[in-house]
Amino acid sequence: MFTVTLFIFLIDSIVVYSMMMADIEERTYEFAMLRCLGFQNKSLIALITVQSLLYAIPATIGGFLLL
Repeated sequence: MFTVTLFIFLIDSIVVYSMMMADIEERTYEFAMLRCLGFQNKSLIALITVQSLLYAIPATIGGFLLL
């Protein structure tokens, strides 16, 4: 059971990472515009962190439900 849980966590991590990298790559111009408008680095990091949690939490719950 532990091996299956570890495998699900690994797959979940890879999927979330690839989704985040694709999204950040698409939105680089938007982040630059926000920086020009006065956003601080802390705010951008918080934005990306919240977005990654919005991807990771449902993916993890879905993975455990499929167990």
